[in-house]
Amino acid sequence: MGYADCNNNMADGCETPLNTPANCGGCGHVCQQVGGSNACVLQGTTYVCQPSCDATHADCNMNHDDGCEVDLSGPGNCGACGHACMNPNGTTTCTTQGSGWFCNPTCTQPYGACAADKTSGCTTNLGNDVDHCGDCNRPCSTSGTTARNCVGGVCKPTCAAPFSDCSDPAAPGADNGCETNGTADPGESDNACGGQSLGSGHPSDFHGPGGAPTGG
Repeated sequence: MGYADCNNNMADGCETPLNTPANCGGCGHVCQQVGGSNACVLQGTTYVCQPSCDATHADCNMNHDDGCEVDLSGPGNCGACGHACMNPNGTTTCTTQGSGWFCNPTCTQPYGACAADKTSGCTTNLGNDVDHCGDCNRPCSTSGTTARNCVGGVCKPTCAAPFSDCSDPAAPGADNGCETNGTADPGESDNACGGQSLGSGHPSDFHGPGGAPTGG
């Protein structure tokens, strides 16, 4: 037991031990040394392959004969068997950090990878998403608004009276919603941006803080 006549030469008898990776349990039954080491061990009454994987490989098909056949540093099995990095709007690599691996997406415009788990890749349209407008961490403000809108990565709200949206901060700076209160500015009684309400257009129609004419 444990030997075989693998060269079919009766003169040298049962010359081949069956407890080695080259002839594990049978002539020519090889334990492949892929992604680590692969020993030949006795299991019950039979010799079988028993792989030991290195840090970047795994035996995902559970066929011990071919060893640790899967590279865990690739996007198809990133850090674990079956953990695939997906990305409908860009490319993704599998990157190591400390002792673990994670999906690291690169996005095509105007998309972003905004989920905490980057496995799904770039799925958020930063051009029209009011909670991620121009940047993953940039929601459109609700201040002074009746509705939020994101157009081309810029927040364009619908304002509640008497407020107006007179400035549009660019990402990644925070949005300020409809920040201008027309009733707080005596010269802005039309609640519009860009200066004072001109009335008839004469200098005497310009009014100071107390309501008194500033021109004559």
